[in-house]
Amino acid sequence: MTEKLFFIISGEHPTLPEAELRAILEAEKCQYQIVKSVPKLLLIEAPRSCIETVSSRSSMCTMSGTHILECHDDRGSIQRAIKDADLSDIFGSGDSFSVRVTKAGRTRSAKNSEALEAFVGKLVRQVVSDVSVDLVRAKKPLLGVLYNGKFLLGLEEYRREAGTFASRRPRRRPVFHPSTMQPKLARCMVNLARPSRGDLILDPFCGVGGLLIEASLIGCRCLGSDIGLRKVRDSTTNMKYFGLDPLGMVLADARSLPFREVKAIATDPPYGTAASTHGASTRELFREFLEAAYEAVAPGGCMCMGAPRKLEVGALGRDTGWTPLERHEIYVHRSLTREIAVFRRG
Repeated sequence: MTEKLFFIISGEHPTLPEAELRAILEAEKCQYQIVKSVPKLLLIEAPRSCIETVSSRSSMCTMSGTHILECHDDRGSIQRAIKDADLSDIFGSGDSFSVRVTKAGRTRSAKNSEALEAFVGKLVRQVVSDVSVDLVRAKKPLLGVLYNGKFLLGLEEYRREAGTFASRRPRRRPVFHPSTMQPKLARCMVNLARPSRGDLILDPFCGVGGLLIEASLIGCRCLGSDIGLRKVRDSTTNMKYFGLDPLGMVLADARSLPFREVKAIATDPPYGTAASTHGASTRELFREFLEAAYEAVAPGGCMCMGAPRKLEVGALGRDTGWTPLERHEIYVHRSLTREIAVFRRG
């Protein structure tokens, strides 16, 4: 049975948050249909179980739940919509609720969120008997979303806890490296590679283990390799610090991988002035790696990788047999814009 579900996604990047959510749904074989997509808000038709599927994996979904009603954002429309809605399926006798309001889309609404929260709460109490307001431990937290002149009211079923990724920041690990990716982006890249829980995922440039940590935490079996023995040891140290055990950590050149039939690859090869490519040019390293990775991934499997934009890694991937699926750009500094590229093996 499908329901209308809402997902509030972060606005820190114009394309990655929605792309990550779609990739998770695809990886976990969730049947869904996009109903509405605006900045910071995605509305889909899907089984309710998709809320847990996304919330347990996503780095860029901050809140989600089931859709109740939608109307214009003026008070008259909101009042009529709430009075016309059948809330009996949502509230039971003695339930407590709260109302929070957030903004999405391109709204520049000057509406006072606290005043609107109080207004909606008053209306709910008028149409539902024997319910009480509890702003701390509400049994039925309601979320109002203002976007593009509209108002959406939903039952909030997931809210990401503050500091979820902060404990795994690079400087909080036993082994630190300045080029290590932040955990939110690492988690996003793992998800873009589309592994299901239990799938085998590989990082052939494992460095100090950031991508492997995030892959393990969503339930993947992990392999890591690196050309440097110290990096292999550093990855193992960092993973064990978080109570994680990789399936294997291997000393290997990413241009000649000793693996076959892995389901997915998520990796960030070395590039830039601080990175060591062990004597190879960046283009040469990437081309040879893409050839080796194609042989390592099972047919139908995916790879998500970082690269400097100027390298045009999509064309390199296509030349080595990969099918490009999507690309995203992240500005790092004046001389580097990172491209996040996703490929599928045919």
